[in-house]
Amino acid sequence: MNYLKLKRFSHHLQVSFSRLNMICRSWYKLYAPDSLKHRRNTDQTKI
Repeated sequence: MNYLKLKRFSHHLQVSFSRLNMICRSWYKLYAPDSLKHRRNTDQTKI
């Protein structure tokens, strides 16, 4: 994409990250396997 097209459509690329975070959390609760959700020592991981 050239700069002018990117500038014109840049408002479509902006995301509300709080809303995206809520969506990802709900999908994780619904679709993640139990072996992934109920891991041990997850409080010690660093992201």
